[in-house]
Amino acid sequence: MQITRDFESTAQREYDLVVIGGGINGAGIFRDACVNGLRTLLLEKGDFARGTSSGSTKLIHGGLRYLEYLEFGLVRESLREREILLHTAGHLVHPLRLLFPIYKGRRHGALEVGLGMILYDVLSLGKSLPHHRWLSPARALEEHGALRREGLRFAFEYADCQVPYPERLVLENILDGVSRGGTALNYAEVTGFDIANGRVRAVEVRDVLTGRTATVSGRVFVNASGPWVDRVLGLAGVDGPRRIGGTRGTHVVLRPEGRLPKQAVYAPAVSDGRPFFTIPWEGFWLIGTTDIRTDESPDTVHATREEVDYLLTEANQLLETAGLDRDHLVYTYAGIRPLPYTKAKKEGAVTRKAIVVRHSKKEPPEGLISVIGGKLTTYRNLGRKVVRVACKMLGRSCSAETASLPLPGARGLNDTAWEDLVSELGVTPASQQHLLNLYGSRAVDVLRFARDKDLGAEPVLEGTPDLAAEVLFAAEREGARRTEDVMLRRTGLALRGWFDRSAALRVAQLLGQVHGWSETQVQQDAEAFLELFRQRYQAGI
Repeated sequence: MQITRDFESTAQREYDLVVIGGGINGAGIFRDACVNGLRTLLLEKGDFARGTSSGSTKLIHGGLRYLEYLEFGLVRESLREREILLHTAGHLVHPLRLLFPIYKGRRHGALEVGLGMILYDVLSLGKSLPHHRWLSPARALEEHGALRREGLRFAFEYADCQVPYPERLVLENILDGVSRGGTALNYAEVTGFDIANGRVRAVEVRDVLTGRTATVSGRVFVNASGPWVDRVLGLAGVDGPRRIGGTRGTHVVLRPEGRLPKQAVYAPAVSDGRPFFTIPWEGFWLIGTTDIRTDESPDTVHATREEVDYLLTEANQLLETAGLDRDHLVYTYAGIRPLPYTKAKKEGAVTRKAIVVRHSKKEPPEGLISVIGGKLTTYRNLGRKVVRVACKMLGRSCSAETASLPLPGARGLNDTAWEDLVSELGVTPASQQHLLNLYGSRAVDVLRFARDKDLGAEPVLEGTPDLAAEVLFAAEREGARRTEDVMLRRTGLALRGWFDRSAALRVAQLLGQVHGWSETQVQQDAEAFLELFRQRYQAGI
């Protein structure tokens, strides 16, 4: 199972379905199409999961706050998909307990939140997660002493899920699709459409890495490019109403020294009532998010100082013993939610429900489907819906389901093989846990790769659980082409604090062994990552 990249031969085939966009929605559509036997191509202009999917709050959740806007169908769908992911992606998706404190005089009262909690449980009937529970002020403070005491009436505790590495969730969907005959190309940018008699026949594609171009033919095309949807429609000559009204969501990642709660906290902000999270993540604390309308380019989106100040201020008002300030910041990150465009509603009220548009003679070009909006949690069901529409357009029956189909890393660990390889290579307990967290049952494949390449359990950097073999594995098996791909979206090395020059150079040198880079190319790619990290992950600090 591996992602191979052959730009020229890819362009010589005709596909049943061509998916534009390699984020979570595109990956889910790609996988579902491959499961249903369609000849499918996925095209992504950057690296897989480089955009909105990597800018999330890393949650798989039902959307408790959507109940406020009466989106019961979306909440029910989200809760159902949350349960499915717990079973089909259990190595990546984990239960997360959250605390919702109720304070005197705040926007959400006890009765309102209590009824919401009951409804949340009712809508998730059949779930494996526990129901909510009520905590008195004394009990809440006893268990979670960092909370502000003044005005605390009581708290609710409820369960949702965390996906520490959403980038890996995207990748595993792509890997599964490729294993079933699909083709996925990163760094392949769609630059134009070939339209004849009002129908899309092909797309023009540029290889971002080499500058080569090709024409790729297909029968149905899906625009799943997230915040880039309107831009892609513009390439297709669509001069209709604006589809995307993006909002920026900013997060801060901190290494706090003060006392913080023992679990995640979800609460409305004091200043504007906007819900925000304080979540433990990989030894850090993740705080987010904002929700600000923006027309900025998704390629350069980053946090602002005002947003960082807002998040720190609100966290300190909620957690009186934390004492958070800019000295605690490790990095920031932001993404653009590809929400449906509207002028009337406030940001939080804009629906998170995905809209599937089948273009027609009345709304050309035919042969094109556009996906507006959507959320990380519901990507699988969205993929199912889009593929059913595509199959109707193709005149085919597509009945295969993915609801009970595990992703590659969730198919059961070969315990004997794992224990033998761990012993043979001398893998430390920390590295073992790291590999299982990232790869699930595919961790065996990583260790076999390390053994076959005579790399052993050598760490990529002293003090990290990451193995040098993971970098080569990412390049040869998982489509990594650049240092940033490995550091941010394959291993999470930079996201866990290893983003200095020595780390970048080490990863670039290992990648260079696979891709045949010169020393100059190694230096250039490492520097490109460092500049990217400075611009997008250290903004607002």
